[in-house]
Amino acid sequence: MCAYVIVYRDGRWLNSAAGSPAAGPEPELADSRGITLKREGSCKGTPQGLPAPGHLKEVTLLKGLWHPGIIQAANVTLDPETAHPELILSEDWKSVRRGKKRQDLPDNPKRFDTRMCVLGRESFSSGRHYWEVEVGEKTGWGLGVCKDSVSRKRGLTPSSINGYWVLLLKTGGKYWACTSPWSQLHLRKRPQAVGIFLDYEAGTVSFYNADNKSHLFSFTDTFTEKLWPYFNPCLRYGDKCAGALKIQPVSDWE
Repeated sequence: MCAYVIVYRDGRWLNSAAGSPAAGPEPELADSRGITLKREGSCKGTPQGLPAPGHLKEVTLLKGLWHPGIIQAANVTLDPETAHPELILSEDWKSVRRGKKRQDLPDNPKRFDTRMCVLGRESFSSGRHYWEVEVGEKTGWGLGVCKDSVSRKRGLTPSSINGYWVLLLKTGGKYWACTSPWSQLHLRKRPQAVGIFLDYEAGTVSFYNADNKSHLFSFTDTFTEKLWPYFNPCLRYGDKCAGALKIQPVSDWE
């Protein structure tokens, strides 16, 4: 059985193979405003059940999406003033790992002193932004975004209700979305790199396996503050977790 692909572009759903309007009722656009989306399915009969844009777990970004006005590949770097004192940043501020001891760094209101994390230097308060982080064989990490007002001096549990929209890999190979309560994810393939896609106006933070572009999870919320890219290299559980998280150039979706 062959496959069809339904694409949303320029305010309408198309059959991407022919570029013609797709059969079936047009869904309510909801969170997909302006985003090109796809969903594969059977060619048998008339394509029905177009993806409901509010349910982004069923949707993946279309390959070859990087043209002006749709999504910006964000040039994310790390902010050393926010880094926990045990974290070591590279000179280009593109990677972070946990060191073996606490560094003597000046305290400031921006610095996390309990949670083992660092934020990006650039915040987002509008638009669509995408970046990728190499995680390699690390056995623990946390990636996503957090709101500007999260406490930097208390170790609150990361969750969407506390202003963290984060995906975690914990000891034992278990993946978690930091919903409230946390949701365990069962991934078919272990990602070596993770893509994070923020659509501020739509209120979504989506995660992708950057190796094969498969969708992992999406949060849906209402954002009212600046959001910061979030990086947590986690505790040093042996050599595999001691490696760095590395912000990598955005790969082509072709």
